[in-house]
Amino acid sequence: MLGTAKLAYSACCAGNLSLSGATGSILGRNLDGLGDLINQAITLVRTEHLEGKHDLFALTDFVAELQATSTLAAVAKQCRLVVWPVAPHLAIKGNRPMLLSAVVNLLQNAFKFTHSHSDVILSCHATTEHILIEVSDHCGGIGAELAGRMFQPFEQNGADRSGLGLGLTIARQFVHDNGGSLSVRDVPGTGCIFTITLPRHEISAQPN
Repeated sequence: MLGTAKLAYSACCAGNLSLSGATGSILGRNLDGLGDLINQAITLVRTEHLEGKHDLFALTDFVAELQATSTLAAVAKQCRLVVWPVAPHLAIKGNRPMLLSAVVNLLQNAFKFTHSHSDVILSCHATTEHILIEVSDHCGGIGAELAGRMFQPFEQNGADRSGLGLGLTIARQFVHDNGGSLSVRDVPGTGCIFTITLPRHEISAQPN
């Protein structure tokens, strides 16, 4: 089903396929079926993750886990993961596996598209009400049009088309399920910045 839909979509983009008549009906049924499968898959994954309770945990510990999880992947992609220091009193309240999965997906996406031997930056800072977790890359920029449809299912950019293009869609849903939002900002000529915004919490800083 996925292969049929993607081939048909490519043909439509090239102007080689009409959407009228039986062809359009078949493609429509394929896309409807894919939509149902996506929703079922997301629901299943969300249900499994949401079985865990929402906990309050230190942002420093969360970032340290992200760094340990992702450093080797950065080396494999010939780029460098730069992690900015985090204030020790900042905390997140949510489902840790879901949020970890969301940020790891953003980092993997950055490793995939950033230029070789460039930096991928993981930074966290706080406003009065929110904590912002940002992943910045050096892909050269994505343009306003792609930024506007970045989180749509099957959306892929660049020559590397590995995967199904669902990672950002699921990551945004996971963040939303934890009371936050996920957005992307294009930096023309440089790269892009993905920002997760979550409610701000604090804990007592533990002594060294």
